[in-house]
Amino acid sequence: MIFLIFKKYAYVICLSAAFIGGAAFADGPRLMHKGPIAIDLLGKLEWMRCSIGQFWEEETCKGDPLKLTLSQVPEVAARFEGLDRGGWRLPTRDELESLVSENDRPPMIKEKTFPMTPPEAYWTSEPNFFNARNHWVVNFYTGYSYGRVFPNQPQYVRLVRNRKKIRF
Repeated sequence: MIFLIFKKYAYVICLSAAFIGGAAFADGPRLMHKGPIAIDLLGKLEWMRCSIGQFWEEETCKGDPLKLTLSQVPEVAARFEGLDRGGWRLPTRDELESLVSENDRPPMIKEKTFPMTPPEAYWTSEPNFFNARNHWVVNFYTGYSYGRVFPNQPQYVRLVRNRKKIRF
């Protein structure tokens, strides 16, 4: 009888730990930030903390983010090539979806890491597999992604680059 009760509580504890551990991991220290760059430790990426059109000042993003058509993005991204190590690009759908956070209210992104993010759609680099005329966006109002946006519809942009190993 005691073993059965112990087993029952052990099961509850293990089940609770599985859920709590998963949630803690999802909201855990995946992202580090310092200045205008956020580092994704799991994805091996570096993110601009501000949306295109904003600038980093006094530990936050200031200015008005710009909505761009998909054809405008490469030209704007090229302007950042001279900064630091360059390599800035549009994120893939999976990369951008990794920034979605389950907040109580929009925007559905970690606001401490990505301050002043508009709760709207952001471009990804991926066309819709089923309809190549459309592209995928991640909407930080809902936290969902959609593959029905035409390239000429202006959306917000957050750039990312692959993290390079630093050798000492």
